[in-house]
Amino acid sequence: MQYVSVERPEGRSWALLRVAKEPVNSFDTALWAALRDAVAALEADPTCRGVVIASGLRRDVFTAGNDLKELYAPNTSAERCEGRARGARVP
Repeated sequence: MQYVSVERPEGRSWALLRVAKEPVNSFDTALWAALRDAVAALEADPTCRGVVIASGLRRDVFTAGNDLKELYAPNTSAERCEGRARGARVP
């Protein structure tokens, strides 16, 4: 399922990144990964100088924050390692 879409208006140096994960854009692992990939692609594009992040939902909501069900679910060792890697500083 595609949670993140990117629009590049013609002749503009910015991108519009829309987040749309029903019902309230709760950020789970899949949404964080989609957002990371979209931002990485835009960062690699030398013609993109800015990004506007908006909700793609029909409701009047941007995000409810992290998905609490996933956040407090028991993790596997691999998931704990991935979480530590996400928080690690890159030299």
